Amino acid sequence: MLILSRTCCLLMLLGLSACGGTKVLKDPELLVIAEPLASNADQYISATLDWVIYRDGPGTWAKNVDWDEYMIRVPRWTDYT
Repeated sequence: MLILSRTCCLLMLLGLSACGGTKVLKDPELLVIAEPLASNADQYISATLDWVIYRDGPGTWAKNVDWDEYMIRVPRWTDYT
């Protein structure tokens, strides 16, 4: 019984290893940001959206991904109370 359960586990692992993931690009396209897409600030915090990286778009580092990346800057302000 132990050999059968180990064989089943091994076969399941082999089957799962055949599932492909995303392909990481060797030389991703460099992203040059001229100006931010959006920014906002109040008296406590400031945030800037520089770029949105989407599937196979400029700046992507992997091919056929199922997520988006948001390049956001939030600077640290130390002079507020």
